[in-house]
Amino acid sequence: MKFRMSNFPLVAVAACLFVIGTLFPRTGCAEEAALSELEELVGPVALYPDDLLSIVLPASTVPLQIVEADRWIRQNKGNEKAVPKDSWDDAVKSLINYPDVVAMMNEDLDWTSALGEAVATDQEAVMDAVQSFRRRAEGAGNLKSDDKQTVVVEKEVVKIVQTDPQVIYVPQYQPQTVVVYQSVPVYPTYYPTPYPVYYYPYPPGHHFAAGFFWGVGPTMQFPTHTDDVLGNDAFMIGPAAYAGIMGKWGVVGAFPQHWWNIGGGDGYTSFTATQLFYWFSVGGGYQIGGAPIITYDWASDDSDNAWTIPVNLGVAKTIMIGKLPVKLKFEGIYYAEQPDAFGPHWGLQLTVTPVIPNPFQWRSAGS
Repeated sequence: MKFRMSNFPLVAVAACLFVIGTLFPRTGCAEEAALSELEELVGPVALYPDDLLSIVLPASTVPLQIVEADRWIRQNKGNEKAVPKDSWDDAVKSLINYPDVVAMMNEDLDWTSALGEAVATDQEAVMDAVQSFRRRAEGAGNLKSDDKQTVVVEKEVVKIVQTDPQVIYVPQYQPQTVVVYQSVPVYPTYYPTPYPVYYYPYPPGHHFAAGFFWGVGPTMQFPTHTDDVLGNDAFMIGPAAYAGIMGKWGVVGAFPQHWWNIGGGDGYTSFTATQLFYWFSVGGGYQIGGAPIITYDWASDDSDNAWTIPVNLGVAKTIMIGKLPVKLKFEGIYYAEQPDAFGPHWGLQLTVTPVIPNPFQWRSAGS
């Protein structure tokens, strides 16, 4: 499968805070607000047929390729021998067969990027929002079967399939009005051009971005501490790598890094830190697991005092703040091994990770 995590245009900024109080649980009202914001995000495509939606969602995670695909379509209009870039994601290659959709996504790159970030961060929550939006539209009387697409409701699952198995009509509608009851129903209209069905390699509802992922690169540390207890004055550099496997069940992997000091500090520094991550989906967008950081100080004079080995267990939840996905994690930590002068053997950790578009990618998109 060519859909890799390394394709994701993500830059994660994590702020880790040690707390000694209690994390207040989110209220039902807050969860409803987050779902409402996510529904608003998926609204423009939630009523697309399942076959088309299963292409649009993963394609949104690579907005730069959407820009390139739109240019490619316009430059090769009428050229039946034109071949898309081999480096494009499979979803984008399939999506170029639906130029109206590509044009729509290219015209609103902010929305496309936000949708892609949500898909990359929490696919289950995105699909839940799609289903919620469809149920609202169907309940308002504005989503019904016609000669172009068929609506099938099984319990609480709303499926949308093309009436002709070989032809897809792309619907047009106003997301704000289609979920509201009207005295005269506002059924979706359609783009005038019908398109043959180009099946994406993965079925509708497939867990996007599943499978093995990996990456390598440099890592650097700069002295930004305000007190000696929080760090040293060394400038450090070294290699980093990450690898793991993701599925509908969750994600498991490791993120090892090593640093040597190249200036400043007191003496020689050689330090390895490996973050393990194991998060398992339990429904409702929640995950249970942990992300402990195991460290070893190679420059320590006492090898028995060089290890820090924590055991983490906690809960994580991705929410939407506006159109920005933000992952919240709260973990309890027990230190199975630590230097003598390290401190308490247990602690609590709150991690807030906003997921923002890659700024380097956006510069390329505008070129």
